[in-house]
Amino acid sequence: MRTAIALLSILLLGCDHDFEGGTRFVTEVTVAQQNGAPVQDVEVNLRSDFNGGSLISFDDTDSEGNVEFVFPKSKGGNYSISIDETDVYLPMKFTDFQNADFVNYTYSINPLVLYRKDEATILQIVPNRVSDANLLSVRATVGTVPTVIDLHPDEENLPDGDYFFKTRYDVFQNVTVEIHYLVEENGVITELTTNAVVGTEPVTFSLSY
Repeated sequence: MRTAIALLSILLLGCDHDFEGGTRFVTEVTVAQQNGAPVQDVEVNLRSDFNGGSLISFDDTDSEGNVEFVFPKSKGGNYSISIDETDVYLPMKFTDFQNADFVNYTYSINPLVLYRKDEATILQIVPNRVSDANLLSVRATVGTVPTVIDLHPDEENLPDGDYFFKTRYDVFQNVTVEIHYLVEENGVITELTTNAVVGTEPVTFSLSY
């Protein structure tokens, strides 16, 4: 397994307000495709989600899709792993693993799945007002490509929250995507569901409410 030592370690150890110089953590990441095949030579970034998401280290996966980071413990206590979009793969972020999640100073992510662009397409939801109702929330669920995994989600920001509003999604090809939305009319809030059929090409879906 390829191992990356923390980026700019001398500078990081000097930032007493961000990191604890005497403690080292290890994060092991295995990156794979949906079918389980390892993903080689993609850059994996380790960040501290504290104080603006400082980059701690980065390295490319080896032939088995593995990379290992050794880094100082963050006083903020939150970390994320991210992989940027490439010519082949969609981006992925594994966020908010914390100091308390490490066992014997080690935390493993196995596997972190990357989804290929040729497995997905785009669903764009366009609100279309045809009544006096107000659209409060839009979220697509079944059929969407997961590109963010939050280990400790904030309940106030969960996708099923009342005011979650997202209209553009990476979705798998040849699926039926469930769209949930909330409308308010005359003080009454109603949750509704509809479906968008997706093939292999990008889809613009008119959501009438």
